[in-house]
Amino acid sequence: MVSGSFTADERERALQVIARALAEVRHPVEDPRVRITRHRGPAPFVVVQANVTVAERLVRAQASAPTVAEAAGRAAARLSHRLSLLGRYLNATGTGHPVFAGTRRAHLPANPRPWLPMTGRGLLRSKLVPLAVQPPDAAALSMTLRDYDFHIFVDDTGGECVVHRDRSGGYGLLRLPGNVRQAIPLAEAVERLNTSLRLRYLFFADPGSGRGRVLYRRYDGHLGLITPAW
Repeated sequence: MVSGSFTADERERALQVIARALAEVRHPVEDPRVRITRHRGPAPFVVVQANVTVAERLVRAQASAPTVAEAAGRAAARLSHRLSLLGRYLNATGTGHPVFAGTRRAHLPANPRPWLPMTGRGLLRSKLVPLAVQPPDAAALSMTLRDYDFHIFVDDTGGECVVHRDRSGGYGLLRLPGNVRQAIPLAEAVERLNTSLRLRYLFFADPGSGRGRVLYRRYDGHLGLITPAW
């Protein structure tokens, strides 16, 4: 997928760089996708994002740079690192299969629900996500493989949790309701995130359902919302 004006040579070189990283994988590779986006502005830049599924686990890497070649090279290096990490994990534990809350893996739709456009609240996209039931260490691995700053999941109590990167480079864990004092409306969550540039995301409970949700700042600066699909 390409967004912006790129030459055929730029696109081909980016695909070749990502393909070389995928060629090193010993486990079956499914659904490889590469997205190239050019962001305009006073200091324009290019974002290259690579997504691939290995042993039913999504691996994602993205990087930005002034040129396609630089962004593709950085994304490929990050992808190789994450694929190597996953390979070591699979060799040590076996492939296994993730379990999803509220549904069985075989019953998930072939095409997940698309992002829904939101307007009027400073929120650009909202997405319903079936959350994996897993221990915090497995959630931390998923976060690393997907190149996320946080990852929402369900623990063995059935409650939503968020694992995240802390300032020291380690991992932190948030649970409901221990780290969320009260449920707040979405409009208030948007206001809180917009008024605090230090926050990259906000984990809160929905007043209606009591379930945990995550409002986050997207790569382009807009806001997105993740809601559990129950």
